[in-house]
Amino acid sequence: MGVIGGRTKYGPLYPPISPRKQKAEKGAVLDKREPMNMKDAETTPPNLSRRDLIKATALTATLAATGAPIGDLAAQEQPHNKGSEIVKGIVFETSLGLVQRPAGDAGIGGVLVSNGRDVARTGPDGRYSLPIENGMAVFVIKPAGYAVPLEPVTRLPRFSYIYQPDGTPVELGLLYPGLSPTGPLPESVDFGLIKTEEPASFDVVLFTDPQPESQAEVDFIRDDVVNGLIGVKAAFGLTAGDLMFDDLSFYDRYNKIIAQIGLPWWNIGGNHDLNFEAPDARYSRETFKRIFGANYYAFEYGKALFLMLDNVDYLGGDPAKLHSKARIGDALASGSSLSSPTCCNRPPPTG
Repeated sequence: MGVIGGRTKYGPLYPPISPRKQKAEKGAVLDKREPMNMKDAETTPPNLSRRDLIKATALTATLAATGAPIGDLAAQEQPHNKGSEIVKGIVFETSLGLVQRPAGDAGIGGVLVSNGRDVARTGPDGRYSLPIENGMAVFVIKPAGYAVPLEPVTRLPRFSYIYQPDGTPVELGLLYPGLSPTGPLPESVDFGLIKTEEPASFDVVLFTDPQPESQAEVDFIRDDVVNGLIGVKAAFGLTAGDLMFDDLSFYDRYNKIIAQIGLPWWNIGGNHDLNFEAPDARYSRETFKRIFGANYYAFEYGKALFLMLDNVDYLGGDPAKLHSKARIGDALASGSSLSSPTCCNRPPPTG
């Protein structure tokens, strides 16, 4: 596994002032983009805690690695909380890397799909159903022997659907754009998988904390790191947090530069990838989710399982609040028989 460490410039996890105010104090020119035209969103967080999400991811890990039965959730609707809906869809095989399922494409049975709290295994026809609430993401857990479709320009994996009918609330005044309204729940939320060969032994290019604070520092990543990795023989790349140093407007150029390496590239957010104007964790990943998709997820490659954990519990801009980190030891205890579980998160968990 290749490891490339970024700079370790540790700023406060929960700064007393937002990046907008910080830039203003530095005399920087603020982003003058007009706010998106969105309806007011429901501001009450869904009935979903970080502990729920971590346990669901751990459950996914255990089921994926051990084959433990979880019931045919594709054939029946699960019990769900008041106010939630049921999302249904098909996991299908595509040779063209399509995200939307053409009529006639065969479904794939036995694939895990999750909403971050519940896990379903597709039936023989590839169908699944899960409860979903405003703000949740539903995602396919890529099984070994399959690949997910990639964005052509950035090579970012497309494996999730975020359900946020009214989008990111405009009144939050986020410096960097969040999610556009998704509207009503689609009749079918489908996920395409591409059959491929995956060896049991493989290399991964791992980045941690690239943290460019300016366009000049994005240049440094391009010139000093990416140019030397173009064409490298590896299964995929992965960045374990702090892709940015608070300025999320660099995502677009950064992702296009990383794509030049030529690998699928998975990402997990860090404490410098937050929307600091958000009052709490509920809307602190809006820009990240708009670009990368679900911020909690898992995928398999070969005989390894990768758990992508967003363990940054953003408590808002009040410096008097202590920050909390995920404790995953208890949640993963039942997965001790996994052949090769790998947890990816930033900062490191405690416990």
